[in-house]
Amino acid sequence: MEWKLDPIAERTPPYGVDGAVYLLARQIVEDDRPLRVESSLVAAGDRREAGAPFLRRRVRKLASGAASVLIAASLPAIAPAGGDETSAVTEAAVRAHANGIWSLAPVGSLRRWVVIHGARDAGVLHLEVLGAAPGAPAWQVRHLVDHMAVTLPALLSSVERPLERGAVYPERFDEALRRWQTESAAGRGEVCATTIDRCLAGEWR
Repeated sequence: MEWKLDPIAERTPPYGVDGAVYLLARQIVEDDRPLRVESSLVAAGDRREAGAPFLRRRVRKLASGAASVLIAASLPAIAPAGGDETSAVTEAAVRAHANGIWSLAPVGSLRRWVVIHGARDAGVLHLEVLGAAPGAPAWQVRHLVDHMAVTLPALLSSVERPLERGAVYPERFDEALRRWQTESAAGRGEVCATTIDRCLAGEWR
């Protein structure tokens, strides 16, 4: 992944000073959410003293512990929302997780998740299925399915763990939901009763 020092230097205090900036460590951490945490640990000094032995010694001393400090600072920011990711998802957990965002198993390198909209205690839940390629910025989310109606057992058989981030603007979901409601009123609205992946393949029951 490409990066340049100039934008980092511009954001390093003291601002407006012609100082020397040393990049001590850089960490990029990703998980299965549409989130990438990029962290930089830098040291800044007066450019006139950049070659001074004491400044070089200070930079070397800071750099010696930079990687461990950076990892410790970054990891909590992307920890799962809670719960053991190896345990089965329960109905109570779905109802308790307020934002309704849950991970799905990835397909190859594509990270996937669902966002549940509306009530969690109805017989049919309404969600959208989203995805993102590794390293993709948050605005490059792929809308895999704008709307899907699913039964609670189908949802519980599909999702893996709760997530804290991953919501997008709901315009596409809202429009697709209205179309489904029209079809449902005419007796044609499909409801996923297997798993989300099987319904994506056309196996709704």
